[in-house]
Amino acid sequence: MERIGKFELEEVNPHLRGRREENYLGKTTPSSPNLDSNLDLPVLSSRAQHDKRVRQLRHRGGSLSQDSNLCLLVNNYREIFASHALACQFGHALARTLVSLATHSLARLSVWPPSRSRTRSHACQSGHPVAHALDQRRGSSVPSPTSDLAPAQVITWGSARWIDAASHRNTPHLFSATPLPPRHVSLSYTRRVLVLWANTTSFPLRADSHWMCTDVAAKFPGLNYPSSENLPREDVLLRDRTDTLIGKVLFRRPCLVDSATEAVNNGLNLRTRIPASKVNISGNCLQKGYTLYIHMEKPNRESGPHESAVISTMDGRPKLTDEQTWKDLKNYFAQNGSKININHLMKSDPSRFEKYSLLIPTPEDGKILIDFSKNRVDDNALSLLLKLAKARKVEAARDAMFSAEKINFTEDRAVLHTALRNRSNTPILLDGKDVMPEVNAVLNHMREFTQQVISKTWKGYTGKSIEDVVNIGIGGSDLGPLMVTEALKPYAVGPKVHFVSNIDGTHLAETLKKLDPETVLFIIASKTFTTQETITNALSAKKWFLSKANDPSTVSKHFVALSTNAPKVIEFGIDEKNMFGFWDWVGGRYSLWSAIGLSIALYIGMDNFERLLAGAHFIDNHFRTAPLEKNVPVILALLGVWYHNFYGAETHALLPYDQYLHRFAAYFQQGDMESNGKYVTRSGGVVDYSTGPIVWGEPGTNGQHAFYQLIHQGTRLIPADFIAPAQTHNPISGGQHHKILLANFLAQTEALMKGKTSEEARAELEKSGLKGPELEKILPHKVFQGNRPTNSIVVKKVTPFVLGALIATYEHKIFTQGVIWDINSYDQWGVELGKQLAKAIEPELQDSSPVSTHDPSTNGLINFLKANF
Repeated sequence: MERIGKFELEEVNPHLRGRREENYLGKTTPSSPNLDSNLDLPVLSSRAQHDKRVRQLRHRGGSLSQDSNLCLLVNNYREIFASHALACQFGHALARTLVSLATHSLARLSVWPPSRSRTRSHACQSGHPVAHALDQRRGSSVPSPTSDLAPAQVITWGSARWIDAASHRNTPHLFSATPLPPRHVSLSYTRRVLVLWANTTSFPLRADSHWMCTDVAAKFPGLNYPSSENLPREDVLLRDRTDTLIGKVLFRRPCLVDSATEAVNNGLNLRTRIPASKVNISGNCLQKGYTLYIHMEKPNRESGPHESAVISTMDGRPKLTDEQTWKDLKNYFAQNGSKININHLMKSDPSRFEKYSLLIPTPEDGKILIDFSKNRVDDNALSLLLKLAKARKVEAARDAMFSAEKINFTEDRAVLHTALRNRSNTPILLDGKDVMPEVNAVLNHMREFTQQVISKTWKGYTGKSIEDVVNIGIGGSDLGPLMVTEALKPYAVGPKVHFVSNIDGTHLAETLKKLDPETVLFIIASKTFTTQETITNALSAKKWFLSKANDPSTVSKHFVALSTNAPKVIEFGIDEKNMFGFWDWVGGRYSLWSAIGLSIALYIGMDNFERLLAGAHFIDNHFRTAPLEKNVPVILALLGVWYHNFYGAETHALLPYDQYLHRFAAYFQQGDMESNGKYVTRSGGVVDYSTGPIVWGEPGTNGQHAFYQLIHQGTRLIPADFIAPAQTHNPISGGQHHKILLANFLAQTEALMKGKTSEEARAELEKSGLKGPELEKILPHKVFQGNRPTNSIVVKKVTPFVLGALIATYEHKIFTQGVIWDINSYDQWGVELGKQLAKAIEPELQDSSPVSTHDPSTNGLINFLKANF
C-alpha cells in the first residue's frame, strides 16, 4: 500500500507494471525526471493476499444499472477520485486496478506534461513506451509522425489521446454524446486532457482473480457477446459547470467475475445475479455496456488557479457498512448493546470518571471539562469506535481540510472557516496563494469601522451617532451572529443589535417600530447581494429610511454591506468603502468568524470578537494535534455515531444551563442538520445507514418543565449534552439562583443515568403512606428505567474565548461524523428545490385567476389563498 498525496492505492494487476515476466508497459521509470515520480505501487506477494484484500474491499449488493459510471481523476499526480455508483458494483479491486493503470501509464508518457511549445507530432516522435507496447499487443503500429499536426488536433496511439478542449469544444462530430450525470462530476475549465483507453482491446486487465469481457466470453462461449473488434466506439464527454465540453471519455463493457474456477463452482450465468457474496452482474452489462471516465489534468505549475476538476473521492475506503471495523461494532453491539448499563459500569469501576473525561486547560479562561462517563459505552466499544475513526481516515480528512484541499467537491471549494480564526497567522495556501493577508485585511477593516461606530465618531445624516444596528440576513448570516450576541450580552460595549431574517414582513415591521432612522445602521449580509429574502428586506428597510430622510445620498451613512458584489452594492447606494468581503470557501453556517460577524464586533467590540476567534483557534489546534482518544470533537462524534447508527437514536438534545446560551441549540440545528442531513454519499451512492440527527434543545431549567418527561420515560433514546458554567455573570441573591441552577444540572444527568427501580419506587410510596391496591396502581408510573446517556460540558465561565471554543468543538464534531458517514458536510443542495419552486409560484399569486399547473393539493392551496387575499 502506498500513498499518492493523501490517497492510498493498491495494485491489483501487477503484471501491467513490468514487475513480472510479462512487461506490457515498457520501462518502469517516468520519462520526465523533473516530474513527481512517486507513483510506484507495491506488488501483492501472493494470490492469497490478493484475494483476501479484494474480499475486504469489494462492495456488495445491487445489480448494475444503465447509468452507472466509474469516474477516475488524477490531479497533479496525487488525487484520485471515483464514482461510487459503479465502484460499489464492480468492487474496489477493479477501481484500484484502473487507478494503478492510469497513474503508471501517465508516469511513462514521455510527452507529459503537455507544453505549448511542443506539438503533438513531437509527442509521437518521442516513441513513448505505452503506445508501442499496446499497439504491438493489438497488432497495429504507432501512427506515423506528421510535422504539420496542429496542437489542437487529436492524435491516437494505441491507448492514449491528446485532446485540446479549447479548440474542439464546438466540434460536433468529436463532442456529441451524453454528459456525465450532475451528481457525479463538477468540473472547472481545463486546457488539455489526456484520455487513456482502458477497453478490453487495449488493456485486457487479466490477473489471477479477474477476468474481463473477452476472457469471460472465451470461458463461456454460449454467451452472445460481441468480439472486441466489434465494440462500439461512441464516446461520452466531460463537461464543466457552464456546459463547456472539456474532454473525451472511454471504456466499454467491463464484465468482472471472481475467477473462472469460482464461476464454474457457482454455476455462474452472467445473465443472472451472482450470489450476494460475489460481485453482482446483470445481463445488461453484456448487452449494452458501460463507460469508464479517466480525466488526466495538467500539473498545477502549468495550470491556472481555477483549472482543477473535482469528482467524488475514491480514497481507498470501502463503503461504510463494508468496513471491517463497522462490522465488528455491529457484532459487538448485537452481543452486548442491550447489556451495557451506565450505572453498573459506574459502580464496577470507581475510576470511570477519570478514564472517561477530558480536561482541557485554556490559556486564560480556566479549564473545560468534558465528562462522557455517563454513556452506554465500555472499554471494548470505545476501542472499536476509535478504530472506526482511524479506518474512516478521519485524521487524513482533517488534515485535508486544514490544508485547503477542496473537500467540498460538489462546489469545487476548500473549507477554510478555520483560516478566519487563524490567530497564529501561519500561511494557508489555496491554489498556491496565502489567504491570510486577505483575511487580516478584512479584520483590520472591521476594526477600523467598529471603532468609529463604538466611539461615536461615525455619524448619521443628522449628525447623531449610531445607537442601533440591524443585521439583515438569513441562514448563517443571521443565526450565528444572533446566537453569539445573545450569548455575550455581558460583554456589550457598542450599540444595541437587532436581527431581521424572515421574509414575513412582520419581522421587519416589528423591528422598525423600535428604531430611529437618525441613529440606526443597517448591515445587509448577502454575498451576491441577490438573496431574495435579504434583498427584499433590505429594500423595504431602505424605503422606510428614505421616507424619513428624504435624501438618497444619506443611505451611505446608514447602510453597509457584507458582500462581494460591488456593482450591486453601489447601485443600492452603499459606499464601496463600507463593503466587507468574504470568500466562497466560507460556508454560511460557518461564517460568523468572517465579516458576517460584523454585528458581533459592533456589539462586543473588536477585542472581544478576536477573543472569540482565539477560542475557536484554540480548539482547532486541539482537534489537529490531540490523539483520537484524547480528542474532544472526535469523542463526541463517535458517541453520536454509536447512538444513531447502533442504538437507533434519531435526535440529539443540546441543553445549556445558561440563559445567555438560549440560542445555542437553534444555531446548531442549522450547523448539524444542514451539514449532515444527507442520504447521498460523497461518491453519489445512497446510504444504507442513518446520517444527521435531529438537533434540538432549550436552556435548563425551562426544558425540565417542558420535554424532559420524554427523555426520562419516553420510548425514544435521546442522547443529550448538558452545558453549564461554574460561574455566572449575574450572581444575584448572593449567587443562590446559580446554585439552584447547577443543582438541577447535576441532578438531571444523574437521574437519567440511574433511573428508579421498582423497589426504590415502592419504598418511597410506602414511606408516604400508600399501600395495597392504591400503591400497586401508581407504582408502574413511578419507575424510571434510567440508562439514558448524557455528556456534561462544564466551563469556568462563558467568555468570548470559551464560547468560541464551544462552537468550534461542535463544528469539528459535525465534520468528523460527516467523514465517517462518507457525506459532504459542506454543501446544502437540499435548500435549493423549494426556492426554485417558490420562484415559479410567486408570479401565479399576482392575480386572482385560478391555477391548475401543479398537483391537485398545491393547486387547491394556491386557489384558496388567492380567494382570500
